[in-house]
Amino acid sequence: MLQHIIVADRQVLINQLNERLHHEFSSKIAFDTKTPKVEYQLTKLAKSLLPVIGNLGK
Repeated sequence: MLQHIIVADRQVLINQLNERLHHEFSSKIAFDTKTPKVEYQLTKLAKSLLPVIGNLGK
């Protein structure tokens, strides 16, 4: 059962990252290394929205 949860969690993470890429809230950097490595960064658009998002909880 734990294995199914891990697979589901990984799929949720992948879906969320792809959605953020689609809406240009993050960018993806793939490194050509022996072991595949990918990094995600917030875009300028996403960074500009951080104060607004922070104020939503107030």
